[in-house]
Order: sequence, then C-alpha cells, then structure tokens
Amino acid sequence: MSKSFFVVAMLCMATFVVAEQNESANATAGSVASDSDVLAEWRSGRLTREDMEIYLSGLSLNDKAAFLLNRKRAAEALQDQLLRSLVMADADLTPILADKTVQMQLEKARRKILFEAYRDQYVEQRLLDDYEPLARERYLLNEANFVEPETRTVTHVLINNTDRSDEAASKLAQQIHERIVAGELTLEEAVEQYSDDPSAASNQGQLDIAPGGTVPSFERASYALTEQGQLTAPVKTAYGYHIIRLEAITPPRTVPYEEVRGRLIYEARVDHKEKIWARYLSSVQQAAGTATVHQDNVSDFIASYLAQVEDLQMLSNRQQ
Repeated sequence: MSKSFFVVAMLCMATFVVAEQNESANATAGSVASDSDVLAEWRSGRLTREDMEIYLSGLSLNDKAAFLLNRKRAAEALQDQLLRSLVMADADLTPILADKTVQMQLEKARRKILFEAYRDQYVEQRLLDDYEPLARERYLLNEANFVEPETRTVTHVLINNTDRSDEAASKLAQQIHERIVAGELTLEEAVEQYSDDPSAASNQGQLDIAPGGTVPSFERASYALTEQGQLTAPVKTAYGYHIIRLEAITPPRTVPYEEVRGRLIYEARVDHKEKIWARYLSSVQQAAGTATVHQDNVSDFIASYLAQVEDLQMLSNRQQ
C-alpha cells in the first residue's frame, strides 16, 4: 500500500469520526496521544492510531489491509459508527450502566472474551511447527477417500412435461429420437430447436456427471452407455423426457497428495487444535472432581424463574 493512498484512506475515515467520542475515550483511558499518533483532527477532537486499532481489532492483517483499501466499505462502516457515536455522545449512560441486566450482559461479554482469548493463547502455544507429516499420514491411511469415481460427459435434449402433457412430451421425444437415428436431424440441432433445459443455451446440452450428481434415472441411462456417440431412447425423469448421447468417459483416478496437500495440512492443524483444547478441558474437569449440586438451591433458582414467566404470561393474557 502506498503512503499517499494510506493517508487518503485515513482522512476519508476521519470524516466519519466524532471528536467528542475520541476525547471522552482518551480522558477515560487517562492517556494523551502524541502528535505522531494523531492521524486526523476533527473540531476539538482527534483520530488516533489507538482509535483505529480498536476499531479494527479482531481482524487479521490481511483483513485490515482489505478493509483500508476498500474505500466504499470503509466509508459505509464508519458512517454507521458515526451514527452510533452521535447517539452515545447524546445519551446519559449513568442509569444504563447501573441497570443490573446491562451489568450482567457486560459481564457475560467480558467473560466470553477472556475465555476465548485464553483458549486461543493456550492452544497456539502448543501447536506443532510442521503439520506436513500428519497430513501425509492422513492421506496414506485414507487413500481410498481420495479416489475420484468414473465420470461421464454427455449431451442431452430435454422435452419437459410441464408445458405439455406427459403423453405429448413422450410422443415428441420419440419422434425426435427417430429422426436422429434416421439421420434427418443431428443431436446438436435437436438441442437448439427443441430442448427445454434452461442451461442448453450456454452449454449446448452438454453435461459432466458423476455418481450421485443427477437424478437416478438419468444417471443410470448415462452410465449404461459404453461407446462414444451411443444414443439412448427417450428416458423419463421428473423433468420430462431426455435423449442422451455419450461423449466421453473419464476413468476413476486417485488424486495425488500434492493436489490435496494444503487442505490436509489445514485439517490436521484444526484437528490438533481441537484435541489440545479437549485434553485441557478434560484435565481441568478431572482436577476439579465431581461437582456438589445443592439441589435445594437449584430448585429455588428454577422456581423463581418459573414464577417470573407465569407473571409475564398473566400480564400478557390481561393485555389481550
């Protein structure tokens, strides 16, 4: 990213920042930004490096760069932040912060953030430097899972039975088939003149199919063909009647390790992360021992909530 473009992007963002919010945040933090940390100024406030880092926190370096390079996205997001900032600057938060429900929500968010941050730190510190051996082992032990089945390339004409009766569709498909066999009409001409498949205009009726990739009757008819150019009689499916010609057979193959290496390394790393955390949770649980449940207190807790629900239901019934 060029320096000039970075400056332009920063100034663009600064347009959507409320000064009062920045000054309030700095005062609360008890810190004063040095001149070199000030990216832009607005009225009596300022946009600092810290402000931008807080706004972009949680994003990877690549995502931060993508955000800064996309002026439209940055402007739209920061316009939303402007509206939020205007509301917050105008609001008296004292009674809100004193509200017990709000306090519990803030505490819940705090605990969630700390829990996830600790989990990520704990796991990251125990990851391997290289997951290539695990990836290759997974490939060798499950080589059958990396076999691509035989596929077929076919060309087909579809005569649907939705715009016409099933009997009329069957009769038309039979007539087209007879004309193709007699040499009066090519399959390509039939596709252009008669096919009701919406994709025919772009693919000229040609499809690549694999086991399980299409409706059973179409698949069975396609895989029953054994020679290039061989044609089926009209085949009925839920879409109507098809005339299918075999174009090519691609035999099954084992996908080389190098083609799936990146995915397998990623999967090995993810699996290892899950195992690290699962082992830790198990050890914590074992160290804590069996929990002592104070059943009377639990019953009272549940009863108090049920009573509140009943009160709300009664109030709702009265209002209706």
